[in-house]
Amino acid sequence: MFEVFKHKQIWSYLLVIIGIIAFFSFAQFGPRTSVKVRHIPVAIVDEDQSLASEKIVDKLQNQGTKKNAAIHWVHVANVSKLKQGYADGRYFGAVILTKHFSKNLTSQTNWFKAQVMDQNLRTMAAQNNAFTTTDTYITQRNAANKLLAISPQKAEIKLELSQGNNMTAATLLTTALPKMATALNTMTSTKFIAIATKENVKLTPTQLTQLQNPIKSTMIVKNRVSTSSISGMAPLLTTILLWIGSMIGSLLIRIEHKKRDERSTMGGGMHATTITSQWITGLLFSATSAGSLYFFSHICYKVPIPHTSAYLLTATAIAFVFFLIQSAVINWLGIPGAPLMIMTVMLSTAVVTYPATMLSNFYRTWIYSWTPIRYAQNILINQLYLHGKGTMSTSILILGVYATCGLMLMYLSSKKTAKQI
Repeated sequence: MFEVFKHKQIWSYLLVIIGIIAFFSFAQFGPRTSVKVRHIPVAIVDEDQSLASEKIVDKLQNQGTKKNAAIHWVHVANVSKLKQGYADGRYFGAVILTKHFSKNLTSQTNWFKAQVMDQNLRTMAAQNNAFTTTDTYITQRNAANKLLAISPQKAEIKLELSQGNNMTAATLLTTALPKMATALNTMTSTKFIAIATKENVKLTPTQLTQLQNPIKSTMIVKNRVSTSSISGMAPLLTTILLWIGSMIGSLLIRIEHKKRDERSTMGGGMHATTITSQWITGLLFSATSAGSLYFFSHICYKVPIPHTSAYLLTATAIAFVFFLIQSAVINWLGIPGAPLMIMTVMLSTAVVTYPATMLSNFYRTWIYSWTPIRYAQNILINQLYLHGKGTMSTSILILGVYATCGLMLMYLSSKKTAKQI
């Protein structure tokens, strides 16, 4: 019964299993355990253009340059440019210091000064009733009454969150941005309360609440991801399914064309005309993959797709790029090239869900930077959640380069001879 364990091959199989588990652990656990919340790009817009608002902008930007800062602040000239910035993936949220920010802070400062002045005047009047008839008292009382007549206004900042860009970043910023706003509130109110304590000013609960919350913050969600969009996972799942569909298609088309190519059956590369037929057939398979994915995701499972024709064209193009890449590998390596395509998707899925800045240098440089799945996902994010307003020129260009290289390598494989197999 245990005779099989005497064969060395059995122990070799165990080593293979250990190696496979080690690879998949590296591909899936490795990126996730090394992720750190750092340098998430967030826009900052100063609509107020005052000395006070500029100091806040400078302070935030200085904090963002620290090695492990959670947020990297990107200065944006005005609010009108935010939409394009989201669409191009330059940042995942924004903080807007609104107009009259400094003016409203000043109104609170003046109101607080009036409270201090009023308190002091009342104290001195109680101690010396004759003081109320002096010019000094009358002047200060008039100044205090004038300031007290003006209701203090809260300074306002708007917090924007672009869900569609990256759900992981959006979830983190949901906490980080209000925390930043609270810190600004605390910094400002602490000064007021310290003065009140020093001057022994007695404030009512309402007045104290006013001092503790001098800045009003409002959270606005942009490019909202609906619950039917699988928590923002639709672009990634679409990309993975297109990759798998293209992989199966490239294998089947390669096998079918190889049967009909006399040169290939003798161990050499397929003729150039056969390769032309191969990629033309691949284009048909790519369109079929895109149409099938649209039917099952949108028609059957109600995943929102805003522009049907644009989606089908984009999904077909992505699937065709994947097909060219994978066919180039298969044409050179044959069926043994399939594990490389599986390894690619496994390595990619764990890293593309995070902003690049959150990944360790190793995973960012050696996986995130080159995987075609990342660039395809970026294009689909733009189309599904950002409504196609971004140029996404970098992702389109890089996938175009991949497609061109794949097609060239396919034709170069026709130069193979039987000895090279």
